[in-house]
Amino acid sequence: ANAELAGANALLRETQAQLVQSAKMASLGELVAGIAHEINNPLAFILAHQATVERAVAGARDGDDATRALMLAKASDRLQSIRSGLARIQELVVKLRRFSRLDDGEVSRIDIPDAIDAVLTLLAPRLGTVRVVRDYGPVRMLECSGALVNQVVMNIVANAADAVDPQAGEIAILTAIEDGQFLIRIDDNGPGIPDDRRERVFEPFFTTKDVGAGTGLGLAIAYGVVRSHGGTIAITRADRGGASFNIRIPEHP
Repeated sequence: ANAELAGANALLRETQAQLVQSAKMASLGELVAGIAHEINNPLAFILAHQATVERAVAGARDGDDATRALMLAKASDRLQSIRSGLARIQELVVKLRRFSRLDDGEVSRIDIPDAIDAVLTLLAPRLGTVRVVRDYGPVRMLECSGALVNQVVMNIVANAADAVDPQAGEIAILTAIEDGQFLIRIDDNGPGIPDDRRERVFEPFFTTKDVGAGTGLGLAIAYGVVRSHGGTIAITRADRGGASFNIRIPEHP
């Protein structure tokens, strides 16, 4: 009987690990799709402006002095737009590389606001027109694993983006030091989470979303990551009326 229980327990743990990994891969797939969309936008107008520059250069080559000056001015204007588009793509690639480096699971000193900004950049398609307010404290570095931001902050912000009004939604992210702990607070102005559901949201497979719209594993994963750092995660009512997630991690775990 003991052997059967041990075998069942091992199978359960293996299945749980596979489900967690599947949830992480689903989140990663969504991020990749978003990044592809974000890169495609500047790339599209870069290609369009390239054609305009080619025509302007050809016109300047074959035209008189007045035409040449007009065509070169147009080409210069389009090249500036191309430069801006390339800078945007470069920023996305840098943030994506930073995100991937932090996702190796190793504990290191991480610039938390910088890592949060990288996640926000990758979540931009999901955020849409939702306003994000940042209030970062003077202490930026924390000894932790990248999953603290890549899994915890990403899941909470993504859930907040789904909960708030697409047009009037607002998410506020604060970092500070309180009582020897590094605080990351994420507030939104959505409908909030009822008192009787606040504890349950961290249970695996519990979700308030429609069937097929969520796995119910995101916040369970977040809870596990925070606990592995010796920290706590709690939900209260935000000043904006929605949910307030308070993540506290010891400065020196």
